[in-house]
Amino acid sequence: MWYLTKKVKPNLVLLNHAIAQSTGKKSKLDMAGLQTCLIRRLEETNFKEVHSDLENFVQDSLELRTLSLDNFLTLLS
Repeated sequence: MWYLTKKVKPNLVLLNHAIAQSTGKKSKLDMAGLQTCLIRRLEETNFKEVHSDLENFVQDSLELRTLSLDNFLTLLS
């Protein structure tokens, strides 16, 4: 989420090389493809589990409400 709020642009060349290295397959991911992959993964995420995993690491558990599918989708659009 930090990267999205700071509008940090991913290094797609480095990302594609890392994907190729870890999968053994050439990757040609662009920004639209990356966004699609992120959205698909976020839609599969159980945010209740995420909150449960993180609650011991934040001082105010109300901050975990910012970690939601709706917020991520807004930041990705």
